Amino acid sequence: DPVLDLLNECPWNAKNLCIKLITVVYREDEDRMYMVEKGLVEVVFEVVHSKSSDLQEVPVVCLLHLCVHPDIPPILLSKGCAKVTASLLRAEDPIIRELAVILLKALLLYNSFEIERVTPPDLSYLLKRDVYNPQLFGAEYGGLIQEYLQTIVDNRRDQDYLINMFTPEETAQHSLTREALESFQLTFMELDAECRGSLDLDELKLLMVMMGEKMDKDEIKELLDEYDLDHSGNLDFKEFVLMMKGWNTRFGKGWRKIFNEGTKRGAIGKSRRAWSRWW
Repeated sequence: DPVLDLLNECPWNAKNLCIKLITVVYREDEDRMYMVEKGLVEVVFEVVHSKSSDLQEVPVVCLLHLCVHPDIPPILLSKGCAKVTASLLRAEDPIIRELAVILLKALLLYNSFEIERVTPPDLSYLLKRDVYNPQLFGAEYGGLIQEYLQTIVDNRRDQDYLINMFTPEETAQHSLTREALESFQLTFMELDAECRGSLDLDELKLLMVMMGEKMDKDEIKELLDEYDLDHSGNLDFKEFVLMMKGWNTRFGKGWRKIFNEGTKRGAIGKSRRAWSRWW
């Protein structure tokens, strides 16, 4: 491909222009995979490592562009993209930093452990922010990045990535059928609108509304804490499934549920919790 030949032979500034050309022109999935197979990722990494903010913006957008292909993010991760991107979290240019956050959050959908491993502990809070401002990137990239992110999220949803978190041994251990997991996955994804892979307190509140359960904030927080096995402050899909699986056991049905409404919830429940906290 003449563009790839030029990319490998031209000076740094021209490399940036070639990468931008690839991002704008090569928009089909087969083109993205072809470019990856021909060494585009390695060249992009070289430009990122140049440490010149003038040259880093386009390569990061290009990596996001490649992530639109559902099979490319795992390839990027295997090539060390997470570490390369995490190094940009301390870039002087705020646009570069924000692009790095966006790319890491996209890769997080494929391997949260690796992203958490390479992200500096003092900057991990950046990955938990839900705010994205397309205007920060101007007319040239703002809408394009929004389009990339939506496609990446949609692709990941279609891959049943949540269900695949459970091993056959775990599904047998918890007596989980494929049908049940699909139902749990659908509910989880409706709540996890941004495909972060976890539910926070506000999203659990929404779940209670969806289920017609009357629980106050303290009760929901207790529920979250009980099933938050890794103490992250959120429920991942496995923790969510265990919570839903134990729902009838915890709250019961019929007369047992009515009894629990009076003892675990409502005025009596609030008094018991207040008493426990006081002591």
